[in-house]
Amino acid sequence: MSFQQQIADAEKQADQAVDDANKEAQQAVADARQDAQQAERTADKAARDAQQLAGQATKPINGSDRATKKGSKTPDPVGGLRFLVKADDCTIGRFAHCHGLSAEYEIEEYAEGGQNAFVHKLRGRMRYPNLVLSRGITHESGLMDWFLQTKKAGERGNISVSLLGPDGKPVRRWGFEAAFPVRWEGPVLNARSHTAATETLEIAHRGFVVQD
Repeated sequence: MSFQQQIADAEKQADQAVDDANKEAQQAVADARQDAQQAERTADKAARDAQQLAGQATKPINGSDRATKKGSKTPDPVGGLRFLVKADDCTIGRFAHCHGLSAEYEIEEYAEGGQNAFVHKLRGRMRYPNLVLSRGITHESGLMDWFLQTKKAGERGNISVSLLGPDGKPVRRWGFEAAFPVRWEGPVLNARSHTAATETLEIAHRGFVVQD
């Protein structure tokens, strides 16, 4: 084989290698574009599924009227993790825990003479425990402002606790009359602690009623 023929073969091989490299690069770009389109379709489907699930939280299930909204013949229970506390229509904060939503009657026993089979139990006064709210400390000052503004009995107001459904709308609301704070407790500061700083507010009141 002559020298010129060798040069021609080398140039031909080089051109073929360049063509092969270009084809591989074009195929890689096409594969990447296809993967990106598939990822976009997957993300869109996930977003639609999330919206559908969010809508189903308050819509009838399997053709029934089971839902958290009022008017449903088969009401769905509501989770206890979303609630809002207001004082005279002013939001005093969002809390992590709420205790004291209860009421009970005092029971007075009366032992009737000659009756040994049972003891009469009579209903007495209604008693309400204090409402205890706790949350992590934030920059919001509404809680402390309300605590300092209600020093006098004449400044007592009404507060409400609203239980929120999946759509953020109130499902049940409890109103507390003549409410005033009786104790505020701040966080325990410890340089070695890894937990969030919390504050607790205890509220006394005259009684509560379930509101619409």
